[in-house]
Amino acid sequence: MAMTQLNFVDACTERFGNALQRTRESKRTQHGKRVTRNELARRVDCAPETIEKYESSSRLPTNVEDVEKLAKALNCTSQEERDLVVAYICDVNDRFGILEYMERKNTKDEGLEVGQYAQMLADLFNTALEKDQDRYTRALAKVIQFETKTVTQLGGIEEGKTLFEVLVTGMGGGAIPQPKPAPNLFQRISQALFQTQSQNPRYAVIGLASAVATILVIVGLLVISQVVWNVPSAPSVALAVTDVEPAVVVLETQGTVLFLREGWNTEQPVLPGTQLAPADQILAEEMTMRVLCPNGTVQKFSSGDLSTTNTLSCSSSASDNTLVALIGTQTQPIQRGGAENITIPYLIAPRATLVRTARVTLEWNAVFDATTYSLTVRSATQIVHESGELTADDVTNGETAHYALPIDLEPDVSYTVEICVTLQTAEHSCTNGPGVATSINAAFYYHPLPELSTIEQNLSNTLGENSAEALYAQALLLSQPWFMSPTGANPLGYYQEAIARLQTLIADYPDSSLAQSPNTYNLLGELYQRVERPLNAALAFQRAGELSLPGSEDAAIAALGEAATTPDSRQVITLYDAALDQYASFLDDTTFEAQFQSICNQLAGLCLELQHCQDRMDMCLAWAQDDQ
Repeated sequence: MAMTQLNFVDACTERFGNALQRTRESKRTQHGKRVTRNELARRVDCAPETIEKYESSSRLPTNVEDVEKLAKALNCTSQEERDLVVAYICDVNDRFGILEYMERKNTKDEGLEVGQYAQMLADLFNTALEKDQDRYTRALAKVIQFETKTVTQLGGIEEGKTLFEVLVTGMGGGAIPQPKPAPNLFQRISQALFQTQSQNPRYAVIGLASAVATILVIVGLLVISQVVWNVPSAPSVALAVTDVEPAVVVLETQGTVLFLREGWNTEQPVLPGTQLAPADQILAEEMTMRVLCPNGTVQKFSSGDLSTTNTLSCSSSASDNTLVALIGTQTQPIQRGGAENITIPYLIAPRATLVRTARVTLEWNAVFDATTYSLTVRSATQIVHESGELTADDVTNGETAHYALPIDLEPDVSYTVEICVTLQTAEHSCTNGPGVATSINAAFYYHPLPELSTIEQNLSNTLGENSAEALYAQALLLSQPWFMSPTGANPLGYYQEAIARLQTLIADYPDSSLAQSPNTYNLLGELYQRVERPLNAALAFQRAGELSLPGSEDAAIAALGEAATTPDSRQVITLYDAALDQYASFLDDTTFEAQFQSICNQLAGLCLELQHCQDRMDMCLAWAQDDQ
């Protein structure tokens, strides 16, 4: 599929997800087996669920480089790689991406003449959007860099002009359009221009002139923007993963609001806590909403603020990092109650989480008839602290025991805790002993992130100190993936703190709309799953199900979460069938089948017991045996 079209969308023939799945399934391992999603995920160092979302078109890679990485992992030919890239570009309609891709590959090999290249670059300026500021800046520098390059073929525009002249005069106007600037746009443009002038001294004069003109326009826009926006900016901080989809999280609603997502055939209610994707369509005649934007700021919307496509667009730019993303509750593994056996002193906190202070207090389950405890703390395999014998009466408070760890933690280092107990019967056991040890990874990390505290304070200032909305927004931020452990396991957030925020919200504001929303309990259940506490997760998902409307996404997530965590094995199949019933009520056939397959892949042989498999036995057999 040669990319010679000026309008590259004309080359679109299939979705990226379909192209990726088709390409993957055509490839074989060295043993002659089909490359599975698991194998591809291993090759590109991501979660298998990410590949599944790519292929189901529920998520796209972050950029063209990620697509190239997938193509390389599949040992694609040049043609196969181009097909994947074009499908991706078509899905995101990203002209900057296709241009950058063609620049990295040889444009001559792609059959793109200089004139076509110039025309496409000109088109980019015509369609420059606020979210493209970083790329716009680089393209501006490129215009100056190519100032003396003569256009040989342009089709409709006088030949012999320089590329700069074409770009300035051939775009339907006499000046380069300026996007709405971010506060640090001065620095970015200055750097881009300086780099261009350093590499090409002969362009210094025109570069300086362009810089002056650009900055003059920016000064005016900045003055206006301070009056119009009046939105506090968030500090620069980034999530540990990039393959995430930004989320707009609803904190408060007035009026009846529905939303529709690709792959759905039925609208869903917008409730406090609902997470909206950028492309979700909002359906409401009269409404107001207060939302947490992907960049960590708060905005209000009314019906008149919706775009022509009925979507929400927060005031942000490409320079704003995504701090709130659609992580999803359906990626968590099946867990049962053995992780919280009350007869052993299991660690409660900090557990499989990040902490923001160098000194922490360890909390564990207080065992009945315990006389003494002792704790051993390890950094990787090295012992960094031993508590010695602790009298149960001195450390126990109700159903839990506590011990202030008297050492400073090292940043980004894995810490684990071994707890030993001696009972009144003189029986002695430890959490790593026979019959007690589990395969659960409860390691925690000290990961200081002072920028996050600033964002939290901004939320408190905007939403009210310790208000229900502020607590929920802070819990969302804390639950994001802020750190990737060295082991390559799932990224971690400040889950323990996020759980504490939600518990405070429910206890202090029981009648608030957020405390009565199923989204709050689904989030709480997901967080308990992430810290490997399935009993608490099951209770949270159960409450979410009680608060959910039948046939809603909230009800489906609640049933699926409870099915994965309930200690009652007799209820597992019933709960999975209930989740599928909920999904079937609002998903279209293709999306439902993908969700059904995902559940069967996780359940393996247990999948065949589902009621929904009775008329799909052949498909269920294939899914249950799939090693993806």
